[in-house]
Parts: sequence; C-alpha cells; structure tokens
Amino acid sequence: MLPRGHALRARAIGLYKELHRLGRDYPDPNYHFIPKLRSAFRKNAHLTDPAQIEKLHALGQFVKKETESM
Repeated sequence: MLPRGHALRARAIGLYKELHRLGRDYPDPNYHFIPKLRSAFRKNAHLTDPAQIEKLHALGQFVKKETESM
C-alpha cells in the first residue's frame, strides 16, 4: 500500500470515486457494478510497484470511458 499523500494513491482514490458515481447509474442492475468495483480495488490495494499501478489506472480509465458512453 502506498503511503498517504502519495500522488498515485490520490489518483487511485479519485478514480475509485469517479467509477463509484458512474456505477450508481449503470444500466444493468444485475451486473452488480459497485460490488465488483470494490472487490477489484481491494484485491489490488497491496500493490506498491508504480508501473503496475499505472497499468491498472489505465484500465480503470478505459472502464470509466466505456461506462460513460453507455
């Protein structure tokens, strides 16, 4: 886990909040978007390698872009 105040940590938290807001209006309620979002972020909370975190952040941005277009 990255220390408090780290730039990547702040970006990850911001992305989580944006995806959470988008997930509230997800068109298919049976998909369970928010529980899946929580699970994904918990599963990767232990990461400390900046390259891995950047890779997952890019994936999150892609999901955000695709979710916004629905």
